[in-house]
Amino acid sequence: MNSIGKRPWRRPWRHVFMELRGTMLEIYEIKTYTPLYLPSFPLNYQQNYKYVPLISLSLAQLQAIAATDYKKRSNVFRIKNSRLRLLIQVQTVAEMVSWMEKISAGNNIALDLDDRSHFK
Repeated sequence: MNSIGKRPWRRPWRHVFMELRGTMLEIYEIKTYTPLYLPSFPLNYQQNYKYVPLISLSLAQLQAIAATDYKKRSNVFRIKNSRLRLLIQVQTVAEMVSWMEKISAGNNIALDLDDRSHFK
């Protein structure tokens, strides 16, 4: 993550879990840990990771666009609002397009009726 106008000298990439919940985009960091052994659960049902909340963003002013200018990784799109920019890499182009469409649809729902683009 970086602020608008500041170019990072390096970009640390993190494995994250993203979730669209209503008109909010929740981003969690995936942390690994050693769970306590629970004899009532089989070992294959016990998870060895947990999700730590990183950031919660309103879709009202969020834009999701393909990062065509970013050449170091493939299937990268940019999420930005007035105060931050994120580069998100997904596995496929279809997944990238799906995320961008859903964020744009959520953006349109989150805005007031007078500000929505499809009512003009």
